[in-house]
Amino acid sequence: MQYTPLSLLYKLAYASLRVYWFLFRPQLYGVKCLIEFDGRILMIRNTYGDMHWTFPGGGFKRNETPEMAAMREVSEEVGISLSVLRPLGEYTSRDEFKRDTVKCYAGRVTTPDFEIERNEIYEAAWFAWAELPQPLASDARRVIELYRNAEGRSAE
Repeated sequence: MQYTPLSLLYKLAYASLRVYWFLFRPQLYGVKCLIEFDGRILMIRNTYGDMHWTFPGGGFKRNETPEMAAMREVSEEVGISLSVLRPLGEYTSRDEFKRDTVKCYAGRVTTPDFEIERNEIYEAAWFAWAELPQPLASDARRVIELYRNAEGRSAE
């Protein structure tokens, strides 16, 4: 696995944040976005953390709506501009000693093209519903469940 100096900084910062989260148990707000193309979904693995497969996402910036945050994170992480998002719902997570409220969205694209931000994103790929990668992050499972509930679908 090749790391850039900046991706190593992400790993160090992530480790420091885990200590902070353990000590202070902060209330955080974030977003995740499931992106669809031709019956497949785009999943990523970050350069930090457990590197399980998940969806693009992150935290809010000041004066940013959750939808704006989701669009910005998708653009930053995988270079995709989304103009329309469907809200899927939200979940609360206590993973890694945080208290996260995560708003989830889905968007569609007309082309499979993407370009990852190499310092934060290690890998990204399109997956058919029947062939989701392993291991899946717990937050990815929650987003998929919200998507299936919003779309009125069972396991695909």
